[in-house]
Amino acid sequence: MLLLFLLIAIASLVSTFLHQASSITTTFPLVYEQQHTSSIAHRNSHDQSSLCDDTRSKPAHQFQGHPKTLAMLQAPLARRKLLQHHHNKALLHKTTTMKKESGFEAPVSASNGEYITTVTLGTPGRVFSVIVDTGSDLTWVQCSPCSDCYPQNQSLFSPSMSTSYSKLPCNSALCTGLPFPMCNNNSCVYWYAYGDGSLTTGDFVYDTITLDITNGQQQQVPDFAFGCGHDNEGSFAGAAGILGLGQGPLSFPSQLTSIFQGKFSYCLVDWQAAPNQTSPLLFGEAAAPLLPGVTYIGLVTNPQNPTFYYVNLTGISVGTQLLTIPEGTFDINPVGAGGAIFDSGTTITTLAEAAYTAVLNAMNTSTMIYPRTEAVPGLDLCFAGSNAQLPNVPTLTFHFEGADMVLPVSNYFIFIESSQAYCLSISQSPDMTVLGSIQQQNFQVLYDTVNRQIGFVPRVCTGVTL
Repeated sequence: MLLLFLLIAIASLVSTFLHQASSITTTFPLVYEQQHTSSIAHRNSHDQSSLCDDTRSKPAHQFQGHPKTLAMLQAPLARRKLLQHHHNKALLHKTTTMKKESGFEAPVSASNGEYITTVTLGTPGRVFSVIVDTGSDLTWVQCSPCSDCYPQNQSLFSPSMSTSYSKLPCNSALCTGLPFPMCNNNSCVYWYAYGDGSLTTGDFVYDTITLDITNGQQQQVPDFAFGCGHDNEGSFAGAAGILGLGQGPLSFPSQLTSIFQGKFSYCLVDWQAAPNQTSPLLFGEAAAPLLPGVTYIGLVTNPQNPTFYYVNLTGISVGTQLLTIPEGTFDINPVGAGGAIFDSGTTITTLAEAAYTAVLNAMNTSTMIYPRTEAVPGLDLCFAGSNAQLPNVPTLTFHFEGADMVLPVSNYFIFIESSQAYCLSISQSPDMTVLGSIQQQNFQVLYDTVNRQIGFVPRVCTGVTL
């Protein structure tokens, strides 16, 4: 099993946004029996060509990262996630139709460039805040005892306080489905690391998860598998962990596919919205947008990266100009790199290099009337200004096979208060394009794995209810 890290360092983190991991004296055993022999390679290169070459000879259990941009927004940082590259079999989807009133929901709010929702775990149930992330599979929360945990806004999950808690055995299908499964006293142990230096490791466990039904009732589901993190290092916007909403078999929607029917949607509020301004994360048939004008684009399968929600991006326009972008810029290459994905866990959209250059040049040419200011680290086009008025800039349109996504200005020019500047909130990637959360704000976005499609429609997300 080969573990690859690819760090795209856009800029150093601003100290005011950093959370230093707390030092807790209780220790957790970190000597594990590995289930698969592996070597570990650390890559801090912007060039993915060598990474792509490596995939030709990788062993069965392996994974790679993708750009996970944490919006410290004074200095955005691209985090690389780990991704499985092996032949996990997806869980089967039932085809029965769910009534609207039996859908499920959870509130979503903005926090430091991340989008936060809640999960209720254990018996009795306790509510934990987690980052909404369609670009990863594993759901995890910080747990006691904790050898090293970052500060969070609530107490840790305590296994001893839940009567329904149990550890997964090493030979369980979900354990062997981990990208880097390990054992400790015949119990499953997970380890996920990220290219910005953050990581989580601990027990892979079962416990009851309680879901809020849209009719106001609740439903308890036993034996939900998640990571109980005893060593968690990094900054996660004060949340207790991550809600993995990817397509892989370990993810939250995949484990609960018989309930959710492979459908969920969110409507992301403005990234600067107050924490009390929420909108629902919806699961099941209730997730389908009820507004007119919903457009759908097909999901693209990439066997090398089964977690990500790939789509066929065919071009980009700035104003009325369809940009000249080399053919194949948005394609998935033969070894699984490149492509274009939707990802709620990436803050700032990243474009493959050729596309980014075309967009930046067109925006530069079209906005010469605005005085430039020193670029915010990681953002290449900034205008001096105030938050009172958005700049008059050309429309930015993403052309997908089957539909166009026309973005409002606030979804691609953001105001950086500390710099008193409006900046183009798009960054460059060697070959992968990621439509991030700022570009998705104030759209309702539906993920439908049964019908293999993503739907979206513009909507003012603040205060949205069913």
